[in-house]
Amino acid sequence: QAEKNFINIDFRIGNISDLPFREITFDVVLASNVLHLLSDPNRALFEINRVLKPNGKAILPTFCHGENIISRTISFLMSLSGIKIRNKWSTESFKYFVESSGFKMLRFEVIQGKIPLVYLLAEKS
Repeated sequence: QAEKNFINIDFRIGNISDLPFREITFDVVLASNVLHLLSDPNRALFEINRVLKPNGKAILPTFCHGENIISRTISFLMSLSGIKIRNKWSTESFKYFVESSGFKMLRFEVIQGKIPLVYLLAEKS
């Protein structure tokens, strides 16, 4: 495939709970497989909402450790090895969490597995 010459793409890394960017800066924010690890995911969604432009998109793939007994058991076993899962949403409770934080759902897909993965695309309301 031919190389694309995009000049309007800028990748940055920052603390999701205290993003070092002005308000209304980005068209898209990607937070991949991180929200279930945070002690304050509400703050993270607030920050994502803050830096998004009107109608900006948030891509939020997240493992849902609270979906069922299998996912909760695996999550517990992971904690014994030092992996701390702080938010054990079900797929539906994760969707509700994002919607109640001021986002409109555009795409919501569940990728089944021992710990289901939600692919969620939302728009800033």
